[in-house]
Amino acid sequence: LTRELTQRPNDSKRYLATAFVIKISLLISTSLAIAFLAPLFSLKTAIKLLPIMAALTFFDGIRDFSLGIFRAIEKMELQAFVTFFTNVAIERSALIALWYYGTSTSLAITYVVGTGAGALVAMFILRKEYLAIWQNFDKTLIKKILGYSWPLFFMGMFSTFMLNTDNVLLGYFKGEEYVGLYAAAQKIIQILYILPAIIAIAIFPPISRLVAQNEKEKIRSLIEKGLTMVFMIAIPITLGGIILAKPITFLLYKAEYLSSVSTLQILLLTVLIIFPGTIIGNLGLAYNRQKDFAKFIGIAALANAIGDAILIPIFGMAGSAVVTVTAQFISNGFQWRLLKKINNFYILRHLKKIVVSSLAMGIICVTLNFLEINVIANIGISALIYFAILYIIKESTLKELIGMMKFVRASQ
Repeated sequence: LTRELTQRPNDSKRYLATAFVIKISLLISTSLAIAFLAPLFSLKTAIKLLPIMAALTFFDGIRDFSLGIFRAIEKMELQAFVTFFTNVAIERSALIALWYYGTSTSLAITYVVGTGAGALVAMFILRKEYLAIWQNFDKTLIKKILGYSWPLFFMGMFSTFMLNTDNVLLGYFKGEEYVGLYAAAQKIIQILYILPAIIAIAIFPPISRLVAQNEKEKIRSLIEKGLTMVFMIAIPITLGGIILAKPITFLLYKAEYLSSVSTLQILLLTVLIIFPGTIIGNLGLAYNRQKDFAKFIGIAALANAIGDAILIPIFGMAGSAVVTVTAQFISNGFQWRLLKKINNFYILRHLKKIVVSSLAMGIICVTLNFLEINVIANIGISALIYFAILYIIKESTLKELIGMMKFVRASQ
């Protein structure tokens, strides 16, 4: 949706209207399946929550569709406002529900209330677009939009398969304890993946527009800036995370989970792959290469399953982590290679100051850790020194990163 609205401004009303009808149809189908089919496969204690979850799925889908429109028209402040309003509505209603009722059902309802309120606010802001849905609907675009979209379904399916393969095979070969330990390390990494997504969302509309205009030099410049920004975050996070993996694990999970430290250190290497991969993925969508990307992720998912089956029985969690890093490298490596053929961007030349600053930060981090300084204080001091060095040596991309951080705060 975001790409087509950006690249085809003259047809944007028809694309928006037709995409919305498809979205509503899928949301209704999914919500009905959750409400009436899911109970056949669920625990009795969870059945009462399923109609609520169906409503949540519907409203969240509407809200997400509206946020896609805001991104397409580059009104990030409206996206931030709706996100903020939704979170406040959930928080306030949750406090009331827990205070007066204190049940899982009442808490689930608060999510529906908050998400529904966010969806209604977004629809009100976009009321002109939504009121013109039926007059702009064009059934001839349905096949085209679905043609663009089906590879995204397989990308999501393969990614989910790859994510769950680790846990399933760990449980099969090593037992539930190892699944819990591995999941503890995974959760830390998955939270970090949010950071590049913010940058990718911000630059996707202008990239899509430039692709439509065939402005290769401007695309290259924007991609190199975006990649530099994510590496500016990824390199120190990876280095610092590896150094402080043990105290971070102890802080979050206590001593029982310290056996997952080596797994966390290995999985942190995916930050160097996934962070730039998020930018590359959006560039691929802008060039309409999602079919190729679906193949690459499918190959990586298959490699991940085979690698897990071989290495988990021998090396356990560490083997699974190595396979995950390798699979991500395969998928993102193929994507990177394809897009460099389309528009040959460069990145290593932009990373010299970032690498130097990261190494200096790493020395500080190791020293403070050796002196047994509190891990939170260590992270704060090391980060401060890292950005201070970047400022002193005049890293030009730092200003753009600060702008993105302001956007993150606004979104939160």
